[in-house]
Amino acid sequence: MKRWFGPKMIGFGFSPYSWEGWVVTAVFAAGIFGAAQLIPAPAIKFGLMGALLAVFAVIAALTYRDTD
Repeated sequence: MKRWFGPKMIGFGFSPYSWEGWVVTAVFAAGIFGAAQLIPAPAIKFGLMGALLAVFAVIAALTYRDTD
């Protein structure tokens, strides 16, 4: 599988490595922002945000490589 996310240059974690990683990151950010702005019920809002975070973390973990 192609590498979408890689290690950060400084610090701990991962960052987008290819255009696919940037698309996943942008969709995640738009989903979080959209949920925060458009959904009035806190329980549904935070549930959706948690689900988006879980999906983002799974995609990042599956497409992460530490070395070339």
